Amino acid sequence: MEISSIQAKGIFFYARVRARIVRSAPACRQAGSSGIRIALIFSAFFVLASRPAFSDSIRNFKIDAAKKIAAERKPGAKDQLQSMLGGENDPFVRAAVIDSISAVCPQDCVSTFQASLVDSDPLVRSEAVQALGNSGDKAAVALLIRALLDDNNEGVRMAAAFWLGGLEDSSAIAPLEDALTGDLDPHVRAACASALKRFDTPASAAALKKAQDDDDERVQKAANE
Repeated sequence: MEISSIQAKGIFFYARVRARIVRSAPACRQAGSSGIRIALIFSAFFVLASRPAFSDSIRNFKIDAAKKIAAERKPGAKDQLQSMLGGENDPFVRAAVIDSISAVCPQDCVSTFQASLVDSDPLVRSEAVQALGNSGDKAAVALLIRALLDDNNEGVRMAAAFWLGGLEDSSAIAPLEDALTGDLDPHVRAACASALKRFDTPASAAALKKAQDDDDERVQKAANE
């Protein structure tokens, strides 16, 4: 696949992420700073670093079909979309189907999103993180924490940090602090710093103060902003 194609799909994915922020919980609607936009762009490109080749025409047909099912919201739409997800080999289509499921039943399909957190493709896992963040379900917090600490893709971990900050559940503070000091990727550490700023606690303030001495200037900037 040519680089230009990867870039185009990265921009497409970033636009979808931004659209999801707009329709998300009020706390996340305010997260439109330049730092967050840059972090999400990096997240998109990290998960799109390499993709298997699929026919664009077939891919677009399936993605359009998923969008149509979500838009019409007919009885059985959720089951139809979940069936599409289970038998799909193209990660771009799987990611789009998760997005459609989230639009149809954001809070009733957490188990579906949880299953997609162990998908072989980071694009799909990242979309599952977005869907969990948008669900507003308390059960999503533990799943997002697991993605932040255990996923091997930095883009997925960045997305998990962003949504943990957006959900503002206090149980996320300690894991965010751990990732802020322990994650090897500076983009992830910067995302954790931005997320911790959503919590007004002595622990989060202490972690941010310590992050101002991070070896990477991006983390320092995120902790200082």
